[in-house]
Amino acid sequence: MAYTLKQLQYFVSIAEHGSLSRAAEQLHRSQSAVSSALAELETGLGVNLFARRRSRGVILTPSGRFALERARSLLREADLLEHEVAGVMSDTIGPVLLGCSSGLATALLPAILDTAAQRHPQIGLDFTLGSQDDLLPRVMSGEIDVAIIPDGRLPTGMRSTSLFSAPVEALLHAEHPLSTEDSVDLARLKDDPFILLDISPGAENAFALFDSIGAQPQLRFRTTSIELTRGLVARGLGFSLVLRRPWQNETYGGLRVVSRPVRTRASTQSIAMVWSAEMRLTSRARVVVDIAHELWNDNTVGAD
Repeated sequence: MAYTLKQLQYFVSIAEHGSLSRAAEQLHRSQSAVSSALAELETGLGVNLFARRRSRGVILTPSGRFALERARSLLREADLLEHEVAGVMSDTIGPVLLGCSSGLATALLPAILDTAAQRHPQIGLDFTLGSQDDLLPRVMSGEIDVAIIPDGRLPTGMRSTSLFSAPVEALLHAEHPLSTEDSVDLARLKDDPFILLDISPGAENAFALFDSIGAQPQLRFRTTSIELTRGLVARGLGFSLVLRRPWQNETYGGLRVVSRPVRTRASTQSIAMVWSAEMRLTSRARVVVDIAHELWNDNTVGAD
């Protein structure tokens, strides 16, 4: 590019004041700095913008008059861009991309989206789903503003705030012998067929729970679908471990499942909102984080 915004700003000021000295005074710059910027702009554009008159200052040339309108337009556009991107015009205008772990989306996203739409309709809130392994690189790069994931061992360069701790529950067939108990000892299920909800970090957490009781699961099926997992359990094909969420006991197929809290030393999973430490959390994204805290934790995110 043959010019800078600063050069255009100096050019417009000179044209409006008709004098390098008065323009320099208004810009709080030295006259030599303003003159140098003008000379660089004229060289870059390959035209003379002003005709110099010793006693009467400067006047625009025909090329200068044409350039003045274009310069003013470009400066207006640049100013508008700065305001829109930085969110200065409004704290709640613009897009936010919210990532969410697939296993949590059904329970959490509808309430966040509905609350944001009612309170801040100017926020263009959209979402994307995936596993923790899918979401974290996109958060790190800034493609996703903020994401809701189980708060396991996060990589360096991430910032997070906890939303709540979700109990791990055993998902059981309605007629399972343990289905009437208030809570379940995982050791009593170690010999039952196990259906793994294989959504990161669900697999790692499930195996860690079995490790904590010194057992290995009798793995029968792996799925990445919560509803398929529930359907298999409802058919009596095994049990699963899930994070408790507000769902109906009846599956799409019309069969019933029940869930019971698991009694182990590591029977809860922290759920957090995370974002890149390298990226400034926009005011719009912070509004979304605060909404999630209000819905589940009654806490707001503090200022950086």
